[in-house]
Amino acid sequence: MASCTPAILALLAALATPAAGLELVSATPDGGFPAPYGMPISQRLGSSADGQVVLFQSYANDLAAAGLDQNGLVDVFVRDRALGVTTLASIDAAGTASASAGAFSARLSADGGAVAYTSTSTDLVAGSADGNGPTASDAFVRDLASAATELVSVNAAGTASGNAESTALAISADGACVLFSSNATDLVAGFVDANGPTRPDLFVRDRQAAVTHWVSRGIDGQGANREVGGALLSADCRRVVFASAATNLVAGGIDANQTIDVFVHDLQSGATSLVSLNLTGTASAAGPSRNPRISADGGLVAFSSTATDLAAGFVDGNGDGEDLYLRDLAAGETRLVSVNAAGSASGNRGTLSAGDPYALSEDGRWIAFPSPATDLVGGVTDTNLAADVFLRDLASGTTILVSAIPSGTRTGGSESLRPQVAINGTVLFDSESTDLVPGLRSGVRNLFVRTPASGALALVTASIVRAGGADASPTDAVLSADGRIVVFASAASDLLAGDTNGSEDVFAYDVLAPPTPTPTRTRTAPPSPTASRTATPSASATPTLSPTPLSSPTDTAAASPTATAPRTAGDCNGNGAVTVDELVRGVNIALGSAALDSCPSFDPNGDGMVAVNELVRAVANALGA
Repeated sequence: MASCTPAILALLAALATPAAGLELVSATPDGGFPAPYGMPISQRLGSSADGQVVLFQSYANDLAAAGLDQNGLVDVFVRDRALGVTTLASIDAAGTASASAGAFSARLSADGGAVAYTSTSTDLVAGSADGNGPTASDAFVRDLASAATELVSVNAAGTASGNAESTALAISADGACVLFSSNATDLVAGFVDANGPTRPDLFVRDRQAAVTHWVSRGIDGQGANREVGGALLSADCRRVVFASAATNLVAGGIDANQTIDVFVHDLQSGATSLVSLNLTGTASAAGPSRNPRISADGGLVAFSSTATDLAAGFVDGNGDGEDLYLRDLAAGETRLVSVNAAGSASGNRGTLSAGDPYALSEDGRWIAFPSPATDLVGGVTDTNLAADVFLRDLASGTTILVSAIPSGTRTGGSESLRPQVAINGTVLFDSESTDLVPGLRSGVRNLFVRTPASGALALVTASIVRAGGADASPTDAVLSADGRIVVFASAASDLLAGDTNGSEDVFAYDVLAPPTPTPTRTRTAPPSPTASRTATPSASATPTLSPTPLSSPTDTAAASPTATAPRTAGDCNGNGAVTVDELVRGVNIALGSAALDSCPSFDPNGDGMVAVNELVRAVANALGA
């Protein structure tokens, strides 16, 4: 029996229903996989707010119309999923070939209508002079409706590109504004460089007004006197948030900590304000602050800091660990996000390492973040002593563990990182844990998505040839703002049939298409006194959904009906025999393609999941062993 088990399980996995809602994005015009090209998808994926338009970058030369892409370099593509059409965004001014030097660092507007990107190509805009030489990059925007490309990093005279390199960083929801960094000194009148020729300043190009705004301008009329970074643009093009150790950005001598702080620049008023203020509002916080995020309407800013004087009633639970905060700009209030379950102090092991990604939802209600802290939620055993993913509901003041095993009683066995969160509380993250769903391989990261309505954890990167995850880790992923679509890149060969190119491809996963997986019980921390105020919803151009509250603080998943389940593992109808159809159903349950309550007997131990050993037991029963 033992020797034939792998073959039987492989056959059952092949018969089982593959994950619904997965489609190839980086498809050739005939819908197939691109030919082998050996180079990876580069740098960045993007999605419109509703996930119907997808941005990706690729070295493949057979994604657009025949003969169009001949540069052998990375180019920018946009896929309209509804139409099944891929458009080459980094196309020359004549519309006959890809950009001569390729393109990169692309950003897609939330409405799916415009793409900002960076390129050293000189053939993208007709009549535009190159002001910085063939090796320096410029920022561009492609209007997909008009099929026109515009130079964003244009000099103040409007005659050529800026005199040094520029890089596109962000684009507003409607594509009207583009945030970019630049070393150029001729983009705005009166520019004075105060941080050196190799440290860029920040600018926003208002395409409708044909005006370039200097964001990192100091109160002395010069540029920031130290490096600026981590810049983001609010979806409504109202504000830019960024981090800098510059000391000349705000007046009154309040920035005196000689370290990195978080600032926000108002594009309407032209004023720059210090976000990482101390509790009294009289000086910068007594420690570095960085990693800013901004809501769609620009009213809420999240950031991380080691300072202990930012929020009222703060008690430091982790020494010099980095904690997570949210600043309400209108109210002038800062609150602690990474608060422990008791609401009495910050988490006991800090929140973020330098550069660890976390996410603020567009409407400012949710923050998803990784943390090694073991006291952020109650009733959960932390077994991995590594980063886990948590979700903070700023409206209710509750925190839940997202990267929990199906029973909800402990963390996954390995670290979980890089969360993203939608306006309805759906969370996407990746993990090396092998116990979040059955059949996961050791040493391979997988993508998971947790939906708020059911509290279910679904495997995004599911294999079609075996129970569990794919045979390679994803390299990039993005969640649409409405929580419906996950776009990701992977070199795995077993996500969809026919993938033989041995290269990275781009896929889209529809969160609502697969059958509901086994619910995960959620342990929730009680509301803390520091998070009683409700974040103000955004009023941006981004399509919105009504936020859906997560499960209540108690265990909301129905208990597995093991008390009434058939005694024979795999016997769904209780007739004492296990059929092939029942075995296929069991594999589908293990894959997350069928609900456990369709045949609870596949879960003899009642832990809410179907493991490989339980499938083996059912196969043995079918064979009469």
